Amino acid sequence: MYLQFGFVQFRVDPADVPRMIRDATARRLASTLALTRIGPDGSVHRMSVGNLGHVVYELVDPAQERVATAQRLSEVLVDHAPMLEYGLVRLGLTPMVGWHRLVDHLLPRLPHRRGSYSRRVRHLEPSRVPDAYGIQLLSDQHLAGGPDLTGWEVGQVTEGMYLVTAPDLHAWFDHDQPDEGTLERARQNFAPLILTSSDLS
Repeated sequence: MYLQFGFVQFRVDPADVPRMIRDATARRLASTLALTRIGPDGSVHRMSVGNLGHVVYELVDPAQERVATAQRLSEVLVDHAPMLEYGLVRLGLTPMVGWHRLVDHLLPRLPHRRGSYSRRVRHLEPSRVPDAYGIQLLSDQHLAGGPDLTGWEVGQVTEGMYLVTAPDLHAWFDHDQPDEGTLERARQNFAPLILTSSDLS
């Protein structure tokens, strides 16, 4: 197991990890803290914690189909839902250095939005979303914003939190990007929630 802080990465004893994370977060992180584990089957599990409280969990499993990997990641969201304000599952590059890169720097980007996802919108995250995704964990506040969830699978996973899943995950995860029609329809469904350029200014 490896722990990375900023540009420094070193091997650690798994038994020491909880204490090291507590110590680092107590000092108010100035950089992303990441923990990486390589499984005996060659799978890679990576969790990073940013200084605004964002957590990014990455899973690379060459032996598993992408949809199955996405479903495993959705289980991570469900398991931790009582502690979360929002969550998403999407394809990405690993290592993914921070939440802002996950929602800002990966294609497809929103065509009308300019500017970077930043601390200025942290207070909006319990009720808004950075984009539409095939799997999202939404709160009561998100649902109160009026997204059109017709055709989406919606299941309450804990008090005030709901897993919202596209009916066809293959359209979202079989290729490096969702097809244009799937993405555009989803963006229309979630339009009342999606952050805009004015939110980021």
